[in-house]
Amino acid sequence: MSNFPHQPEYSKILVDVKDRIFWTKKEASSMCGLSSKKFGDWVREGKLPQPFHGKYYSAHDVRQASMRINARKSQDASKAAYDVWSAANG
Repeated sequence: MSNFPHQPEYSKILVDVKDRIFWTKKEASSMCGLSSKKFGDWVREGKLPQPFHGKYYSAHDVRQASMRINARKSQDASKAAYDVWSAANG
């Protein structure tokens, strides 16, 4: 029973992972659509930000880095498609 009668029995309010300010490695990798290993590789390569206190990742920083990576992939794909078209149509 709660110490305060006006409070519900549960003491935690669950917040959806996408609305949190900080993520664990597992949460961050999931939000990026990467395996934990691949996420760790990208952190080591500098593609994604380093964790705070060795454990938590800034959700904002991870989102920004992920958007930059996706934008770069999209540009690369567009350039590749243009190069193929250009080679075929001279």
